[in-house]
Amino acid sequence: APAAAGRGASRAGAAALALALALTGAATARDYFVRWAGDPGTPLAFDADKQALGAFYRREVAAGAFVYLSTEMMDHPTVVVAAGRRPSGFDPALGAAMPADPATSAAFALLPGEDGTALARSGWRGPRAAGTPPAEVMVFALEPGATAAAAPVPGSLQDRAALPFAPHFTLVGARWPERLPAGGSGTVELVWDVLRPTDTPLHTAVQLQGADGAGLGHGDGPPLGGSYPTDRWRVGERIVSRHTLRVDADAPAGPAALRVGWYAPPFGDRPFAPLVLDTDGTTVRVIGMLAVTR
Repeated sequence: APAAAGRGASRAGAAALALALALTGAATARDYFVRWAGDPGTPLAFDADKQALGAFYRREVAAGAFVYLSTEMMDHPTVVVAAGRRPSGFDPALGAAMPADPATSAAFALLPGEDGTALARSGWRGPRAAGTPPAEVMVFALEPGATAAAAPVPGSLQDRAALPFAPHFTLVGARWPERLPAGGSGTVELVWDVLRPTDTPLHTAVQLQGADGAGLGHGDGPPLGGSYPTDRWRVGERIVSRHTLRVDADAPAGPAALRVGWYAPPFGDRPFAPLVLDTDGTTVRVIGMLAVTR
């Protein structure tokens, strides 16, 4: 009988210990996954640098500046919470965004450790510390005249320095090679002023057409490589986007027209939808000529 009583007490003790552990585990899980996870201050406590970046963005935008972040930081949850909105940003290796009005203040903000070497190519200079607070944020500013320099107008557009792509954009500048070999490729740089953001992200059509109307190559794709989609563009911005134009290997030698347009790519049940530019149904404009060589 004493042995049986001892075994019963042992089982009761084990059950009590298991219950205590279960209750403790449940309380800990509740703290981690309910109470602390639901507290907006929790992620900020572990991301002080990102909180500072978001706070800098919020303050500068409220003062009327155009502020841009890296593609990694512009969608980071802590940055979004601290900024009070989803920030703007782009990949400077693929182009640039800036205010069209050179009198408007602009900044590209990075955290220490982020690479800003590609910014110099698009007319940004820096970095400098944003000051205190937040000392963690490094800021690049536009060089004087960078906005105007971002809109080079080639000879083929001299008599019409801007081409409307209503109702959303105006093409204010472009650069492309004078000649390209069949099977080769080159960079087409397009500069857009934003009149109105789009409802859905659009892609740019960059097409090469022969004298007989046949397609000779293309460089279609989202502007800025998709890093800054058109439905996030802001009125008053100037966008510089670089596209790789690839010429077909069997393209004949001779002059070719460079055509540009916009379209919504097919997605799910949504069909391909070109942006109609005129009442006559025009969806592309010829912006200039280049020579295909063999």
